[in-house]
Amino acid sequence: MSIQKRGSNYVVRWREGGHQLQRTFLKHGDARAFETDVKRRQQLGALAPGVIQSRMTLAEFVREEWWPRYAVPNLKPSTQRRYLEVWGTHLLPQLGDYELRAISPTLVEDLRARLDNQQVGIQSQRKALMLLQGILRRAVVRGLIPANPGVGRRQDTAAADPAPRAAPAADRRADPHSARAPGRHHDQHPRLRRAPPR
Repeated sequence: MSIQKRGSNYVVRWREGGHQLQRTFLKHGDARAFETDVKRRQQLGALAPGVIQSRMTLAEFVREEWWPRYAVPNLKPSTQRRYLEVWGTHLLPQLGDYELRAISPTLVEDLRARLDNQQVGIQSQRKALMLLQGILRRAVVRGLIPANPGVGRRQDTAAADPAPRAAPAADRRADPHSARAPGRHHDQHPRLRRAPPR
């Protein structure tokens, strides 16, 4: 297990289940804390999944899991851009620093109320809540939370995570706004970064 500096980031590398894994952090202290947690998980064995995974924040999950593993390979560049706009404008500033396990149905309701107080239009509110539901659905699939706290609202019944329509590889390469554009790493997109301190 090791921590390596890559540019301005810190990369934790470790082996698990016969695979070489890695995770990137902006701060060295966060990388050290994660390294400690991984070592603890290896000691705990079967008891460990909730110990590590439940500490991931929504912003970390979007940057490390949802964007590269779902959005980039499955969504058209135009859909990626729309999702990034909604994420960066309405979800990242409000919920990005919350741990996944702390996002409750009440918190989702409060988000809707805050958007309403900020005079965000109804359609934009629905898009934000639908996107949040889709992101949290992936967190359930990944085993990070037991249930989707975004489910149950009428405007959330439409799928935020529609049947994937992968864009041709040539389209992704040619689109300068795509997060997969040449020379741009998926976790470096400005709208995927951490929320500003509140």
